Amino acid sequence: MSAVDLENFAEFAITTPFIAVDPELLAESGGAESVLGGIGGDAAAVENAPLANVLEGQSAGQGFTGVYDSSTGGLLIAPSTADADVPAGWVSRTGGHADVSAALGGSAANQSGFAVILQHDGTLNVTWRSGMLNPAPGYVVPTNLRPTIIDALQAATGRIVNP
Repeated sequence: MSAVDLENFAEFAITTPFIAVDPELLAESGGAESVLGGIGGDAAAVENAPLANVLEGQSAGQGFTGVYDSSTGGLLIAPSTADADVPAGWVSRTGGHADVSAALGGSAANQSGFAVILQHDGTLNVTWRSGMLNPAPGYVVPTNLRPTIIDALQAATGRIVNP
């Protein structure tokens, strides 16, 4: 476990909504790309995205620890830091997936961990490794699940996720 203040993180996670995305409904609506404009996502998409506030005010290069639950469609991201002193609502870059998983709830057996990096143009890059949640030997999100996570992340943040 990381040295995060779990009481404050739990409060943050409860007040920071996550989104449950029905992949079939998303596909019927044209996918996340149909609701996103511009490079980083248009203002309307960002305004209506339940996790947009997590990205607000963050600088390019900032990383976020993310967890997706394949049984519920739940998604949660939290800013992460390498600093020993972890601010409230943030998680440590080492072990942070456990904290985000706990805040999301459900069974860790159904969850996949990833990281999101905010880019200069407002788009998001994703890395797929989590030694805590993903299967050995590579500890990466299975390739067949990645498009679902990308769609959920785009819908939840209002941002375009780079391939």
